[in-house]
Amino acid sequence: MSQAKIIKHMIITVLIVILSAFLWQSIPNDNGANIAKLFDNRDILVTFDGFTQLPNIADQYYKKIDTVNLNLRNIDKENKEYKLYFVYSKQSTVDANTLKMELDNKVYDLSKIEVFEDGDYFYYFLYEDTLDAYSSKDISVRIWTSSEDGTLKSSFAVK
Repeated sequence: MSQAKIIKHMIITVLIVILSAFLWQSIPNDNGANIAKLFDNRDILVTFDGFTQLPNIADQYYKKIDTVNLNLRNIDKENKEYKLYFVYSKQSTVDANTLKMELDNKVYDLSKIEVFEDGDYFYYFLYEDTLDAYSSKDISVRIWTSSEDGTLKSSFAVK
């Protein structure tokens, strides 16, 4: 390669670097701040596979029901306070007032729990707690009914 070509390539390279630096400084760029905001103040993640069965049994036999796992995960850098709700779909055919559930050895009777309606769902308030930063919590859940058989479409939510 001739000396003239090498100098020409070096000048073009230097001009590209100078032009890039000038453009980098002069164009407003909030991408870094926007990316950081995506990872700030995130909600608690709820993982629930659903109930495998809805037995119709007397209350004294509920311990024979298999438990299902509910997982709450805080992926934020700060502790999060939350309210846990049982979400009952209006598409369910079983009467919600006949449902009872056990969460970590505490029994809840849905007929005696504070509830509010939002669209196609009823939200039953279960409890309030705090989840530490970057931590998760597993909750064992059982559900049963004292009424006739029916279908249950449900999940859990935190607010």
